[in-house]
Amino acid sequence: MSGSAMPAVGPQAGIVAGRPALADPGTSFRSREPATARQRDAVFADAQLEEADAAASAAAEAFFRAQTDESERRPALLLHALAVVLEGRRSELVRVAAAETALTEVRLNSELSRTTGQLELLASEADSRSGRPVEEDAAGAEGFAPALALGHVPLGPVAVFGASNFPFAFGVLGGDTASALAAGCPVIAKGHPAHPETSQLLGEIATAVVADTGWPAGWFSLLHGRGAPIGQALVRADGIAAVAFTGSTRGGTALATVAAERSVPIPVYAELGGINALYLLPDAAGNATAADSAFVAGLTQSLTGGSGQFCTKPGLLVVVDDDAARRTVDHLATALAAVASPPLLTPGIKAALVSGQERLREHEDVEVLRGGPSASDALDHPVSSFVARVSSQALRADPSIADELFGPALVVVMCENLDDLIDVTGSIPAGLTATIHAAPGDATTSARLLRRLRLRAGRVLFGGFPTGVRVGRATTHGGPYPATNAPSTTSVGVRAIDRFLRPVTYQDLPDTLRDRALSWT
Repeated sequence: MSGSAMPAVGPQAGIVAGRPALADPGTSFRSREPATARQRDAVFADAQLEEADAAASAAAEAFFRAQTDESERRPALLLHALAVVLEGRRSELVRVAAAETALTEVRLNSELSRTTGQLELLASEADSRSGRPVEEDAAGAEGFAPALALGHVPLGPVAVFGASNFPFAFGVLGGDTASALAAGCPVIAKGHPAHPETSQLLGEIATAVVADTGWPAGWFSLLHGRGAPIGQALVRADGIAAVAFTGSTRGGTALATVAAERSVPIPVYAELGGINALYLLPDAAGNATAADSAFVAGLTQSLTGGSGQFCTKPGLLVVVDDDAARRTVDHLATALAAVASPPLLTPGIKAALVSGQERLREHEDVEVLRGGPSASDALDHPVSSFVARVSSQALRADPSIADELFGPALVVVMCENLDDLIDVTGSIPAGLTATIHAAPGDATTSARLLRRLRLRAGRVLFGGFPTGVRVGRATTHGGPYPATNAPSTTSVGVRAIDRFLRPVTYQDLPDTLRDRALSWT
């Protein structure tokens, strides 16, 4: 399976059912290398809005064909083939993504391994579940008790919006695409303009593998576009059955509104981020007061890795205001001063971070300990960390103090006592994660805190730091709003597939039709 590049004439606007997407005239752009601020050579363009309809129509036709013909296509084989080709193109993919994002090759190699492992895990899950009932009720002897078999069918074509900060794991062939394909759904991916060259390369690989494994050409398409119109056109397009999005609260909420206003509304599964509060309890703080403590080193790495551009980055540290906590925070600020993070991915991310910092600098109840980047810094300039301190009373009075700062930034909340620390959880936005650092002497408080935090997060950690998400069977990457708009779902792990399946109950299903009815494709 070659995954070879498609010939391109003029700006590349994506791929629609195996052919180059038509570019909107006058919308040419190039990607930028954050480390040098240099524009790259490859030229891209926004896809024409009509291409959203064309891609959705091709996907709907491909879906109907896969559901109604007698071919024995298996999603697992498609996902496995994608993993094999991605592995074979590893050096090229990492080289291009490193240039477009300024993420290190070590980080990108790890991310690509997670991506191929995710494809293989979801392939295995699809093979083990497709064709088998979820639940069964045997026929009863008396009354109305027919035999029931519960199965699943795929929703149909899925529009996937990739993220800026994970070009592989949450990109064109990331978890949303993998879980939709595993469920037997075609995908139209919207490439992120922060790394169009990487997105195009991944799209070309997907297009070739789809053809090599015998799926209809409309099973995968890719569209480029820098503004909202192409994304909104894709969500509105007839034939789209669901949307998966990873990004900002504003962007995800806007797409959900468009989806709800359709004549036939469709679900939007939006992973939006959040503050990811970390609670350092008093006895644990007493063990973290050394400048070289494991807590200080670990939190420094969690805040600055990838320049803090992780949806699971801890953005809030909550402590009881005592001598141990103050010494720990001082050591943390000193450790962060010694770290210069790589340049931020996009000018927009930097502008939002600087704006958020300025808002806190001007707040009369916020004490800034570390200043962070300034608007005058060059885009390719290393990024310094921002640390601020605020009382729990001030946070209650103005909850916007806890608004997410996407980048190497942390707000420390100083509480009066343990009861105050427990109570302030209600003023902190829900998140993808919440973390408890406790020592044995903190056991009673840990139990009280746990009962609050499980209502506020999709993943609760005991020790450690939330950056880094294991892709497994028990994984939840989600949570209450504003972590996601669909708190009963996950965008990572095997249960991510369930977003793109709907249940069907078969009553008195004949054995001769059983395999066909229970198969996802």
